[in-house]
Amino acid sequence: MKMRKKGRPLMKQGLILTMAGAAGLAAQAFEGRIEAVEVRGGPAQQFSWTVGSNMLCIARNGTDRPEAENLVALDTGEVTFVFPHNGSFMRCRPENKNQTSAGFPEMPLPPGGLPAGIGPSGFSGLPEPAVSMEMKMPELPAGMPAGIGPQAAAQPGPAGLPDMPGLPDMPTMPVEGAQRSLRRGEVEVSATGETTNLLGRVCTRYEIRDRRHVMEVWATDRLVPFHPWQQNLPPRNRHGRRSLEECWGELLQERKLFPLLATMKNEEGEPVPFEFRVTSILPGKQEDDARFRPPADFHEMHLPQF
Repeated sequence: MKMRKKGRPLMKQGLILTMAGAAGLAAQAFEGRIEAVEVRGGPAQQFSWTVGSNMLCIARNGTDRPEAENLVALDTGEVTFVFPHNGSFMRCRPENKNQTSAGFPEMPLPPGGLPAGIGPSGFSGLPEPAVSMEMKMPELPAGMPAGIGPQAAAQPGPAGLPDMPGLPDMPTMPVEGAQRSLRRGEVEVSATGETTNLLGRVCTRYEIRDRRHVMEVWATDRLVPFHPWQQNLPPRNRHGRRSLEECWGELLQERKLFPLLATMKNEEGEPVPFEFRVTSILPGKQEDDARFRPPADFHEMHLPQF
């Protein structure tokens, strides 16, 4: 009678639990506090991001007056604007980018589609014309001098006469930079593949371009999707052209990146007075307490319905 070895199943279970625990730690979302400064041609502005398990609090610090706070629900994207100066708050749901604009509904098609002859169709189905459209050259009347009247296609000159030299091909204009190929209002985001370590975080270098500027961003996907601080509710219709300074944060948020360093240059390579720099990252468990909710004595304001 053979005895079964009971140690191997236990070893396998222990190995599976160890691997699962390591994967859980690797996939664990960041919690803690991030502080940064931003300069846009004036005094430096200080901001902080307090990241909880499912909430995010964005605040502007270092000012003498009360500033608005942005409370972001990370699962739904809903942003609550808290205004300490008048004791109010307002909720703003994220825009549905896949939703079509309001207008007339599409007309339903009849069963079986449109009847023949109605609607756009290809040229292959058109009937042949009854009259031939071929252009014929009229015959020359007798007695017309040479060079007068319709002429046949040009033929090579008679032997002994030199051929006329042709015009040289026009040279192709070189493209100086990728930003010149962008249309007005178009923005391009590309990863360069370069990496570095900033404040203990592995960051990848990205370039965000429009027609006139290029922004260099070192960002990581190991923190939280970037939400720039907003003083007021964004306008409902933001379909017009916006500057790179206004839309770069949303572009990183769509890619679930958080910037640790961002600078900007113009198309000539000259620095632009813009810089964003993270100064500290303090990991730590954040309880979803009152800091992620509007104060109880604040009153809620609602957006007008149009």
